[in-house]
Formats: sequence, C-alpha cells, structure tokens
Amino acid sequence: MTKSVDRRRVLAAGALAFTGTAAQSTRAEAQAGAKPIFPVPATMIPIVGETEVFQVRRIYCIGRNYAAHAIERGSDPNREPPFFFQKPTDAIQNVAIGEVAEHPYPLLTKNYHHEVDPIHPTSKVGHFTKGAISLAVNGAVRQESNLDKMIWSVAEQIAKLSEAFELKAGDIIYSGTPENVGPVVKGDVLLCKLEGLPDMSIRIV
Repeated sequence: MTKSVDRRRVLAAGALAFTGTAAQSTRAEAQAGAKPIFPVPATMIPIVGETEVFQVRRIYCIGRNYAAHAIERGSDPNREPPFFFQKPTDAIQNVAIGEVAEHPYPLLTKNYHHEVDPIHPTSKVGHFTKGAISLAVNGAVRQESNLDKMIWSVAEQIAKLSEAFELKAGDIIYSGTPENVGPVVKGDVLLCKLEGLPDMSIRIV
C-alpha cells in the first residue's frame, strides 16, 4: 500500500535543509576571516628564571589527592577513582619571589580557603616525587605534608585526566592540597613552602 506524500512538506523540508547548509557555509566563511568584537587578554604565568611566559589554556584540579585530606573531607583514601574539576583562568594571580602580594577577598563568600601553586621549568628543578610542603597563616603552620603522600602521582593524574579530556599546550593540573584546609579572612598573611623551591607569600585584603 503506497502512502501519499504531501508535496508542501517535501518542499518545506528541502528548504530547511538548504537553509541549514547555507547557515553552515556562512559560519565557516565567518570563522575563516573572524574578527573578535572585543579583546580578551590571555592569562600568562611567568616561569621562574625564564624570560618566556606560560600561556594558560585550562586549569584542571584533582580533588582529595592526599589521604589525610580525603579522610577529613569524608572520602575513602584507598585510591578510589580520582575526580577532577576546573577553575577559570582569571583565578590565577602571579606572585613574584620575595614579594607579599595583595590578594582580594571575594565579596560573595564567607568561607574562602587557602591553596597555592608555583611554576618552575623541569629542566632546572626536575620532576618532584617527594619534598616537604607547608602553608602557614600569620606565622602558624596549618598544612604540613610531603609530595610523596599524594594518592595519585603526577604521571597517574595526567593518564587518568587524559581518559576524559585531550590535554593540550597551556593546560595546568593542580595536584591537590594536604590536610587541614581552612578559611582565611582579610588581613591574613599566607606563606607557602615547598622543599627545593623559593617561598611564596600573599596577604588577603
């Protein structure tokens, strides 16, 4: 049994298909000679001891990568599959060696926690697999651990994250924070230490 076909529907469908093709062609042409309607500055991080800078594409963070921290956050430290999240590139603040940089306290929170990271070329410092790490607030040490206590090593973090995302030049992975995380308030001075690297300090304002 043959079914009658409404010619108007066929024409309409053909017109939609043609319109879609035209739209795709227009987009392709626009992208080829695209000009931004406003500039978006790139996020750059200075590399210690280098004249070149690191341009940031994405920031990935691994959660609860130290056993004691996983426990204090109510998680199982026995190498449960790692989870990752992202931060915006404008969350980065550059802090020069020997400087106490002012760090603005976010206005829409009352529970702002500390966590810091530095960038150094592996050609000069190598690949860290161990080393004492600490963070002090107003001279009192709050966090104190060692890089060898990470549940997932840097190589494993890269491998696991690559299962979900194609990592590219400019991507950063924050490798986790030790136990005893806590809030900071305006006026607090934070001092970060990592064995073998210069100290880094900020003041919450």
